[in-house]
Amino acid sequence: MNSMTMRRAYTEHRLWDIASVAATLWTFFSDVDFVPTTSRLRGFLIARDPRGLDPEQYSKLPTIAIKSD
Repeated sequence: MNSMTMRRAYTEHRLWDIASVAATLWTFFSDVDFVPTTSRLRGFLIARDPRGLDPEQYSKLPTIAIKSD
């Protein structure tokens, strides 16, 4: 929602858009997951456990990378 006009803006996103946002989130959070809502391509990206930039924390893959549906 636009805070100035309070109008909603609908956008379409593609699967690669979800992947790029998830990868960016993973830089700053230790776990990232995608929870589908009405279809496998619609849902929420959830980022958990904020982290610093310690290189050892990047050895564990996020949930989204190891899920198999």
